[in-house]
Amino acid sequence: MSSLAHTGWLTQALQLIPARLHAALDSWSHKVALERAARRRELARPAASQTTSFAEYKLRPWRD
Repeated sequence: MSSLAHTGWLTQALQLIPARLHAALDSWSHKVALERAARRRELARPAASQTTSFAEYKLRPWRD
């Protein structure tokens, strides 16, 4: 039994590019994804640290 899979024009174009170019584009995309994930982690960090901050304690003399 055989079946046909419909492939779009983008899939066909990606199959035609050389393997080295495909690997280079894949590594570039991975690097961009890691940078965006790091940026999201940095943006999420200050919101979490604000909930755990305490008021500054100022020592006052108890005798005059």
